[in-house]
Amino acid sequence: MIAGTINGLGGLVVEAETIGEQMHLRRIVGMVHEAWRVAGSWERISDRAANLLIVATFILAVGAALFWILNGDPARGGLAALAVAVVACPCAMGIATPLATALAVGRAARSGVLVRGGDVLERIGQVRTVFFDKTGTVTTNEPVVQKIETYDATLSDDELLGWLAGLETGSEHALAKAVNREARKRGLQIGAVAAVKVTPGAGIRGVVDWRGTRREVTAGTTAFVGAVGAPPINEPVTVIDVFWNGRVRGRVLLTDTIRADAEQAIRRLHEERIASVLLSGDRIEAAESVARRVGILRTEAPRRPEEKVRCIRNALVGVTVMVGDGINDIPALAAADIGIALGAGTDLARHVGNVVLLSDRLMQIPWLIQLSRHTRRLIAQNLAWAAGYNAIALAAAAGGWLHPLLAAVAMVISSLTVLSNSVRIRNFPDPCGHHLPPQPT
Repeated sequence: MIAGTINGLGGLVVEAETIGEQMHLRRIVGMVHEAWRVAGSWERISDRAANLLIVATFILAVGAALFWILNGDPARGGLAALAVAVVACPCAMGIATPLATALAVGRAARSGVLVRGGDVLERIGQVRTVFFDKTGTVTTNEPVVQKIETYDATLSDDELLGWLAGLETGSEHALAKAVNREARKRGLQIGAVAAVKVTPGAGIRGVVDWRGTRREVTAGTTAFVGAVGAPPINEPVTVIDVFWNGRVRGRVLLTDTIRADAEQAIRRLHEERIASVLLSGDRIEAAESVARRVGILRTEAPRRPEEKVRCIRNALVGVTVMVGDGINDIPALAAADIGIALGAGTDLARHVGNVVLLSDRLMQIPWLIQLSRHTRRLIAQNLAWAAGYNAIALAAAAGGWLHPLLAAVAMVISSLTVLSNSVRIRNFPDPCGHHLPPQPT
């Protein structure tokens, strides 16, 4: 049920599965606030600069006062020291970085991108390689059964599918859901499964009870089930081999749809000179077919979860990013410098990811990289302005040429300049190239 639903005739029982702090919206707000509390290196540099400025201001104020007192003008010395203290108030230097970072994190959240910390926002602008999972990431996570092959003359397609569907009820994988959708579409009764054991990136086995018969069934990759002698598949499809009672009984062939914006997102990354790699546990033929269609030049398949981790750690250049959605991707998400989880993926993947894409639009990845780089430019402008302003203003104040009242006005103008420059982040175009309506300050 969604907000605003109106009940018609009859009774309605609604069960709240999550309440309070566990609600989706509350978690989103909590993650944004958590991100604001995590400082990046930009902010730490700004804080150190502000602290050094305080020390330098104190020394300069005392020096200016002593200079004019020794030259017989103690009144001017007092005004000079006061002007130095006022004009060098480190407001501009202190807010130059944290304000821009907080606004950028908030801007990302408005477009459905949750960034967990200023440090993450900073590092993603330095990315050199992006690794993509295939199923559910580059593809839509809605695979469809294309064909069923049986190797047992006494076994029909529906019977093979029935046993497999019962087994796959123990899995949350997208392929398992596709098998069960096909079984329901054919009107098949889905059996129960017990003693399930899932091997991530390989397959599943368990004891299936279907139509009054119990048997141990294994399904997954050819290597996992030991499908020796099975006919080769040269088509770019995903294959699930099914095994029981010492024999491979058949296989199910599936295909998936490419995400609408996948090719555009990969092209944008390449324009930014960022390499892309497809990491998949699927057959090499299926993975390479998807990679060619979206423009990814390098494919690593089939790769188990631990092999994906090695591929990421062997990347020698720059910051690495892993994009995934499922349980199989969790080790790779954790191994990469930055893990990006799709919002429609598993809860655990979203928990591990440094960034969560709520809308599942891959175009948000190059967009977030551009936002990071734009924020870095604004921070550099803020720091340059604050440093230049303080250098000139401090010299004028120490020389006795700047009255304390004028120094106070100059300090306010400097802070407003940094504030105005930082607020421009809020008008950064969204991933579709449109500007969001201005928000109240």
